[in-house]
This record gives sequence, structure tokens and C-alpha cells, in this order.
Amino acid sequence: MSTTELTTGDLIDPPKALNIVYDDEKHKYTVNGDVFPSVTTILDAVTPKPALTWWGFRVGLAAAVELARDGLLPYGELVGGHDEHQRIVDGDPSDAFSHVMGTGSRAKSKTLIEMLAQQNDLDPNKVKGRAAFRGTGVHEALNVLGLGGTPDIESMPENQRPYALALNRWWLDQADMNVRLMEQAVASLEHTYAGRFDLLYETDAGQLVLADLKTSKEVRPDSNYRQLMAYKLAWEEMGGRKVDRIEIILCKPDGNYAVYDATPKITPEIWQATMTAYNAVQDFKALQRVKK
Repeated sequence: MSTTELTTGDLIDPPKALNIVYDDEKHKYTVNGDVFPSVTTILDAVTPKPALTWWGFRVGLAAAVELARDGLLPYGELVGGHDEHQRIVDGDPSDAFSHVMGTGSRAKSKTLIEMLAQQNDLDPNKVKGRAAFRGTGVHEALNVLGLGGTPDIESMPENQRPYALALNRWWLDQADMNVRLMEQAVASLEHTYAGRFDLLYETDAGQLVLADLKTSKEVRPDSNYRQLMAYKLAWEEMGGRKVDRIEIILCKPDGNYAVYDATPKITPEIWQATMTAYNAVQDFKALQRVKK
């Protein structure tokens, strides 16, 4: 495989000079001075996530089990063993339960279990953050590979190593891959959104492939495939050469990988419908802010 970039004439004819700036903290793009939502922001706003409730439930259960295993969650001490909690326990036992579990009048307050989970990095935000950190490490490994180097997997944090190994295996298996671009920002002026795809490569047969890395538990077609289509459409709107295939490279925790070809399963119309839904949501939010 090679990592040489195509010339402007090969890939873009002609290029649109877009000034795309990404604000990582706010997760927003500025395109030619205007703020555009990211592709993932759009998808989050309109994609139902019924599994998210169960994910949060499982994270909470896992946190309670780990706290109990480490001796940080003995029930007797929680409801009466500490002086600072004794005033809650005195009188109505249900108040003690509310303080520990967050039911009744204390449901909106930070409960003792929540505080312990946060202190021990077991709350949903920390768990989600570790997953994002894992993905960041794999993307850094991709950059090393794209520049002709070899990622030092052994020196990576333990939770990143198997995913980086999976990526490395996929990379070595691509005998006919010629890398053209990595970490490319794209934007659609027509539909006012922006994003960044991971990889653009060309096969020896001349097929142009836009690929995105994932380290999630599984590929989610409802969001992942639409994400790829959004990148493809923005790239082509900017003048990029037509993309022949869009694919997801799923790096797994066992060090193996799987490739999903989204091309036959997604159409531009599906992404356009997504944009219509997102704009409707924004219009509804604007109406809610109107003072009577």
C-alpha cells in the first residue's frame, strides 16, 4: 500500500475554499464564519436511543456492585454508620432510603451512591469518557500508520491496545489500498452542517473509498450509515471526486476487526430526511423560546 496524496486535480475539480474550524469543547464547527452543527449533533437530535436507558441502568448496577465489592457500599453504614448521615436516618426510615437511592423527594438531588460513583470514576460520564479516550487512541494509531509509521501499541493505555491491534491488522490486510486523505473536515453550505471523516483511500482498481473507524460494541446502521452518507455528500458538494464506497471499520476488544460496506444500504434521500427532521426539531425549540 502507499500513502501518497493525490493532486488537487485528481480528487477535487475544482475545490471550494471553505474555512472550516472545529471547536472541540463546544463540539461545533464554524464554516466561513458561520456556526454549523456537526453531523453527530444532528444525528443525536433525531435518532431514538431506547438502548441508552438500559445502558445507564447497567452502568449504575455495575457501579453499585463494584462499590460493594470494594467495601465502599455497606448498607448498614450507609443508613446509620456515619454521623453526617445520622440526621437523615433518624425518624422516617424512608428518608434514609431516599438519601441512598434517590427516590421520593430526593430524586432530583445527588444521592450518596451517585457521589460515591463519581468519586470512584464509575458514573456514566466517566464510563462514556473512557470509551471516547479509547477511540482517540485508535485514531492516533491511524495517523501513525498513514504517515508510514508503526504504532507503539505496547506503550498505549491497556484499554486502547486491543483496538489499536485490530486497526493494525486491518491496515496490513489492505494490499491494494492507497491512502489519499486522513482526518478530513467537510461541510455542506447547502444544508449547513459539517463533520470530519477518518480516511479516504483508493484501491488499485481505482475505486475511491470513504471509511470511518469505530470502537463501539457494534455498528449501528441507523446512525453510523447516515453519518457516512453525510460525509460523502458534503465531500462531493465541495468538489471532491465521487466516492464509490463508504465503509465502517469496526475495531473489536478481542483485537480483531470487521468491515461493513454501507454503500448498498443507505441513500442520499435518507440523509436528506434526517436533515428535514433536525430542522423541524430546531424550529420547535425556537417556538418554545417564544414569549407569550
